[in-house]
Amino acid sequence: MFVGTKYSAHRDGAEVAAAIRQDIKADQMAGRLPHLLKVSVTLKRFAGGQTLRISIRDAPIQVESSAYARSVVLNLPESLLPERYTPAAVRLRKHLERIALQYQRDASRPEEDYSNVNFFLRVGFAVGFMEVDHEIITDYWLALEGAAA
Repeated sequence: MFVGTKYSAHRDGAEVAAAIRQDIKADQMAGRLPHLLKVSVTLKRFAGGQTLRISIRDAPIQVESSAYARSVVLNLPESLLPERYTPAAVRLRKHLERIALQYQRDASRPEEDYSNVNFFLRVGFAVGFMEVDHEIITDYWLALEGAAA
């Protein structure tokens, strides 16, 4: 069983989301996260529990690797695609996951297909942010391919 250092059985999901937002702001002020980072922390409740989603909406980093974008331009088979995300993007996502996991309790037993958490966690890049990042990098590679032709 995993219990995060800031977990409280009496804390509502909306309170957890607010606390995570505060922790993210504190890390920005301390310089552990970029000041220009924009995230949304949302909670969705459903009959089986709740999902806390941290969506990275903007960041001063390149998200998609140039090698991945180039492979898409070249229309390589999926089996040959390189790592999609840059190391900076992976580090950012993992940092945000660590913040959220401090509030989580997980008594799941995967070997029995049994899930028991106070919230499910999803950390990712917002669709619009990914589209802009992908378009910039892809345009760069298309321009290079066109210049070489």
